[in-house]
Amino acid sequence: MSGPTSAHDRVIGGNFKSLQAARLPDCPATRLPIAIRKGRRGTKRGRAQFPARPRTANLPFLITPNEGLQNLDIPGPAGALEARFDEASSPVRASAVLCHPHPQYGGTMNDAVLDCLAQTLLANGVSCLRFNFRGVGSSEGRYDGSGGEVDDLRAAVSWLQAEHAPSQLWLGGYSFGANVVWQSLARMPEPHRVLLIAPPVGSMAFPDRDVGCPVDVFIGDADEFASQDALAAWRGIRGHIIAGANHFFLGQWDTLRQRIEQVISGQT
Repeated sequence: MSGPTSAHDRVIGGNFKSLQAARLPDCPATRLPIAIRKGRRGTKRGRAQFPARPRTANLPFLITPNEGLQNLDIPGPAGALEARFDEASSPVRASAVLCHPHPQYGGTMNDAVLDCLAQTLLANGVSCLRFNFRGVGSSEGRYDGSGGEVDDLRAAVSWLQAEHAPSQLWLGGYSFGANVVWQSLARMPEPHRVLLIAPPVGSMAFPDRDVGCPVDVFIGDADEFASQDALAAWRGIRGHIIAGANHFFLGQWDTLRQRIEQVISGQT
């Protein structure tokens, strides 16, 4: 792994500060980057638990789903998948398929961190296809958790290639969606680029695999779902550590946008 080091961005693999567990501040329950609710789900034996839904109201970064935009239905293995396709202004350099956070914790394609990634890509000539996994929103079927969501991603990629024939295919995902992207790499043709936002390494499986395209990981050093040991041992990626950011990048959205833009424009 290689890449520059700065006050806001340190590359995984060296001696970097131990990841600290971050506590969410009081903030609204309405459409957080991933909707969070109390429940029995979560990992065991010392792994991170999804926090209880925060309270209070009106953060400026919350988005309204698809204002003025009609969603698409694309064929999926468990029924139609609700999707939206945003075409970048010319010249279009690539098209990306983006995967949202965990369906069982309220994750949808309208997630705000995923929108941060999408808007950054669109501003840099990359069209974006977002979709809801099975059982989310208007997508048919129900949560699978053992490969079905990977099949949904493969169906979304097939639709994009058939309908838009992109010159380059990029894949991106946030949290659970990053895990789906990583798992999919063993089951379909290799994309030209992979962008993973806050992958929960140490809380979910990210097996080693040889990837022939660039894989960039953007993660906070206060991410409560990331393991320091797992991050350091992850081969074949370029890791970009955002100082002070937790799993939801609260207060760090501009830094996240800047780091993504620097990476995809070749500045790092």
